[in-house]
Amino acid sequence: MGYWIPQQSDPELGISGENTFIYMRGYPSREERDKRLKAAHDDPEFGEVVTKQEQNPATKLIIKAHNIDMVPNGTYTAITIIR
Repeated sequence: MGYWIPQQSDPELGISGENTFIYMRGYPSREERDKRLKAAHDDPEFGEVVTKQEQNPATKLIIKAHNIDMVPNGTYTAITIIR
């Protein structure tokens, strides 16, 4: 898992350096990712907390979300996939 805050804006990509937070999560497979995310969304407490937070304009965190599947490429990456 990793977190980033952009140091500059890119309007073409819809990225504002002032209010963009980027995070990456890793999963052993797409199937495992889907299973874990479904379990979180099916948890009544999770749903209650997230729904309450996101319905209130003062505490809303998510304006837009993008999900992009990626894999490490080449020998120059510091990320290793362990299965």
